[in-house]
Amino acid sequence: MEPTVSENKPERRPPSAPQLARRSNIDWLCVISLVFLITSAANAAYRSLHDPSSLAFVAFTYADLILLFLCLERFE
Repeated sequence: MEPTVSENKPERRPPSAPQLARRSNIDWLCVISLVFLITSAANAAYRSLHDPSSLAFVAFTYADLILLFLCLERFE
């Protein structure tokens, strides 16, 4: 007799405690890095208020990094 399809599927187990702790640490690391990125971009934008090309560069790089973080989060 051949095994059924459900017998071939691997069991799904809930994540263990170390996996949950690791995921929590990564979330805090992302939050801290985003706060640092926001303050750094705000400081650079404030310093380049009178230079439109520098302000555009700061805004573009900030948006680019935010999109990178969103893509990395989605990839995970």
